[in-house]
Amino acid sequence: MKEKKQTKVTINEVAAYAGVSKSTVSRYINGRTNEISIEKVKKIKKAIEELHYRPSQLAQGLKVRKSKVIGFIVADITNPFSVTTLRGVEEICDEYGYSIMVCNTDNRPEKEREMLLKLNAHYIEGLIINTTGQNNDILHDFKKDGVPIVLVD
Repeated sequence: MKEKKQTKVTINEVAAYAGVSKSTVSRYINGRTNEISIEKVKKIKKAIEELHYRPSQLAQGLKVRKSKVIGFIVADITNPFSVTTLRGVEEICDEYGYSIMVCNTDNRPEKEREMLLKLNAHYIEGLIINTTGQNNDILHDFKKDGVPIVLVD
């Protein structure tokens, strides 16, 4: 017998289950429970637990243009320096609720350029880079957009 694929529960389904509006569930998810009655908070909490709802960080990020993603570009992923640096970055990012998008450039400026453009499309909130020094124009664009940049090595 073929198993039915489990679909991800939506905020609309939580709202319907709890008997509240989507915006009320949104307030709950975003920690604005002081704007919701205690009774509704209990209903939403129960609906989330029973439906096994997990908010989409991507959807939340699109709304507020925040991704909670830090881009990390390394020149050579096999270099022990890169691995050690990645471990430290991952530890701190995890502590603050950020994810890391790691890109390897193989010390090639054209690949670095490609990775920078990909990261830009993902609205990263910060960039850590072991740069080739050949793509300063794109790094200046990140800076103009207010993306913090950390140069390593």
